Amino acid sequence: MVEKEFIEFAVLEVSGVLEDVAGLFNCLTTRSATVSASTSYLSLGCPTVSFG
Repeated sequence: MVEKEFIEFAVLEVSGVLEDVAGLFNCLTTRSATVSASTSYLSLGCPTVSFG
């Protein structure tokens, strides 16, 4: 049935997005000190810092 396949595909898509969000959240929390320091740095009008 097409509906069942679509639902399974949608579930995979959503879970993939959730994994991306979780990974981004983990990255931000582990680098919270770096991010806060860079925010202060950027508020001074310095060039942007890229996060690897």
